[in-house]
Amino acid sequence: IFIVVYRSVESAGQIIGQQIGVTLGSFVEPGQGELQTIGALYRLIAGSLFLGLDGHHWIILGLGASFAAIPVTRPALTPGFVNALLPLGGAMIEYALGLALPLLAVLLLADIITGLLGRAIPSLNMFVLGLPIKVVLAFAGLLIGAPFLVTVFLNIAQQLPHLALWK
Repeated sequence: IFIVVYRSVESAGQIIGQQIGVTLGSFVEPGQGELQTIGALYRLIAGSLFLGLDGHHWIILGLGASFAAIPVTRPALTPGFVNALLPLGGAMIEYALGLALPLLAVLLLADIITGLLGRAIPSLNMFVLGLPIKVVLAFAGLLIGAPFLVTVFLNIAQQLPHLALWK
């Protein structure tokens, strides 16, 4: 279950990084693929909270419960198991977008403002000014929202047990 929260936080960071325009600063991590800098930052926060919330104990309990939910002697992909996994995927997308939407709204406003300025003052080169404005606004939003990210992350982690496979 915690993997859903962990991956949703990482996905939120990657969505934000894509909208900021820092995708050129991505790097390849073995086993994980391409990871953007904002996604890596969010991933580090999630990893720290994972250890702080005794997430490694959750993983051990989850492994034990997985043997009860899916015995080794039965086929793994039964319709009931797939139906149990679908809410987890939907929850991951919902939480990732919920984490990213406040900053995405700020970036959308920045795009609208730079678009209006580009139309009002045609001699102003908005391609040169637009990206730094978005980056400054995004990093200001990240700094302002950093304390709230931990609170939102903890709230998401508390909401997830109702989606557990070992009800």
